[in-house]
Amino acid sequence: MFICLWREEDYVNVRCLSYPNTDVFLLCFSLVDPKSLIVCQTVWLPEIRKYAGDNVPVLLVGTKEDLMESANEKQRVTFDTARKAAHELAPSEHSCSLSNPP
Repeated sequence: MFICLWREEDYVNVRCLSYPNTDVFLLCFSLVDPKSLIVCQTVWLPEIRKYAGDNVPVLLVGTKEDLMESANEKQRVTFDTARKAAHELAPSEHSCSLSNPP
């Protein structure tokens, strides 16, 4: 059975039960979907801060880096934009790609 509660606003009360005692949060967004970064900034971070507090580390992680070259300019989140958002949300940022491991 698969139950997904993370995108459902009706399940905030259930999600918030998992926030206390969390050591770190990873906020992942797509580097080829600017809306996903905005959702991290406007939905997920405020919810994390509300239920877990301001002292829990939050890492902003850009995914799908391998698709950046093939995406049109309007679809891309630039590294400068991601870096700026990361510094507003948390002290460091990371990106990853399944097809380009470190």
